[in-house]
This record gives sequence, structure tokens and C-alpha cells, in this order.
Amino acid sequence: MEKQDKHNLWIGVLFLTAAIWGTGFIATKMAVDVGYSSSFMMLTRFLISALVLIPFLRKEFRELNKINWGGGFLVGLVLFLGYAFQTEGIRSCTPSMNALLTATSILFLPFAVWLLFKQRPARFVFICCAIAFIGILLLTLDLYTMQFHFGIGEILTLLGAFLFAWHSALIAWFAQRGSPTMIHFMQMLFACLLSAIWFIFADGRLELFRPNKGMLLILWLALPCTLLAFWLQSLAQRYVHPSQSAMILSTESLFASLFSVLFGFDALRLNLLLGGGILLSAIFSLELRERRAAKEKKT
Repeated sequence: MEKQDKHNLWIGVLFLTAAIWGTGFIATKMAVDVGYSSSFMMLTRFLISALVLIPFLRKEFRELNKINWGGGFLVGLVLFLGYAFQTEGIRSCTPSMNALLTATSILFLPFAVWLLFKQRPARFVFICCAIAFIGILLLTLDLYTMQFHFGIGEILTLLGAFLFAWHSALIAWFAQRGSPTMIHFMQMLFACLLSAIWFIFADGRLELFRPNKGMLLILWLALPCTLLAFWLQSLAQRYVHPSQSAMILSTESLFASLFSVLFGFDALRLNLLLGGGILLSAIFSLELRERRAAKEKKT
């Protein structure tokens, strides 16, 4: 296979990964609708991820130190809270709204980097944030009554997006000071433990043994949406530039919106098209700007 064909193949794999992640919003919405708790869904995902990583960490376990322990705990705590807000948010809003608002994490990221790395965002970042805010307003606007609907689901989802941005910034900060592999494992382990505590004390139901079709949704979230998707991402990013892969993976919100309409969670409304389009244009513009900046640094 020629080099260009191979490159195109892995680009296709990244689009497939984004589509799989897009289905995750639908599966999560369906799972909460049939009665599964957020804590159980998160516990399942993080537990499987942590268990799968263990066989690959024999040498890395020697690198356990205060940075890896502390970094893993802090990053895991932020990851846990981000998923908790996002999953609780989808109970009260549609999958498309949840996905589009989650995508705003890339707009929060430069400000987290500013505080951690003392790198002030460019003026273009502030412009993109203003455009994104207009998109969010349109998303929450009822064009018939001309009233805004920004409920608890939207608020929780935005809080989740804010935390996901901090998660990315903290990962980068601790990766420069410790072992990235061990920090990744420790964050999954601590997120799993926090999810277990939440499940035991807040929910405490033996949902694993509940005989209903919802268990297939949990398995879909744990296997394709977590294990398979992250494995495909790690393979594809060996052959595709990180900035290009980030752009492609950002389309998960587009796939989620499409699936939300197809599965009947959303109508193809004008405010969804306009607001979603404006919001995604701000996100993609910022991604393109970051990509160009990375190329200029190399040259």
C-alpha cells in the first residue's frame, strides 16, 4: 500500500472513531432512560479501561512516585467530575445538545493552559469564544416563542466541558514531570474508585444483574466506545498528525447530532442547524489556527 493510501486509510479510521464516540451520547441517553445510574456507567467504563492497561505496565510500575500518584489522583478526580456532570446533564437535555456543548471544551482549554503554563491565549481565541457563545444562545433559543431554554442539563454539560478542558491541560502538565503511561493508568484507577464510592453510597443497586436490554448499552459504552475507540485512536495517530487527528475527532459532536435526529431524540430544527453550525465553526476555526501555529513552529 502506498504511503498516501495508508494515510487516507488511517484518516478514515479516525472518522470511524469519531462516529463510535458519537454513538456513545445516544447509548448514554438510552441507558439513563431505562434507569441506569451515572455512577454505574462510569464505574464500568473506567474499571474495564484500568484492567486492560495492567498487562502493559509491568516496567512502568517501577516509576510510581509522588508525581505519578498525585498527578494520577488529581487528573482522575477532574476526569471523574467531568464525566459525572456530562452524564447527569444528558438526563435533562438531548444527545445533540450534550455533544455540542461538550465540544466547547476546546474553547476552555487555552484559558486552562494560560493558568498552568503562563501562556496567554491569542486574541483569536477570544473571538472564537464570542462566536461560540452566539452559537450556544441560538441552540437554546425556541424560535417559536423567542425564549431561551438553558436548563440544568445544559448547565451541567457545560461544567463537564470546562472540566474536560482542565483534564487535558493537567495531563500535559503532569506528563512533562512524570510518566505519561502511569499517569494515564492512575487516572483511570482513581476515576474508577471514585465512581465505585459514588455508586455504593448514592445508588447502591446491583444494576449489573438487572435483567433488561439496557445492559447491552452499558457493554456498548465500555467496549466499542471506550476500549475499541481509544485503541483505534492510538493506532491512527501514529500515521496522522496530531492537529489533523484532533480536527477529525472533533466531528464526534456532528455524528452525535446526526444520530440524535435519526434515533428520534431531536427534530431537525432550524436553531439546531444554525446554533450547532456557528458553534462548530468556532471550534474548527480554533483547531485550524492551532494547526497552523504548530506548523509555523516546526518551520
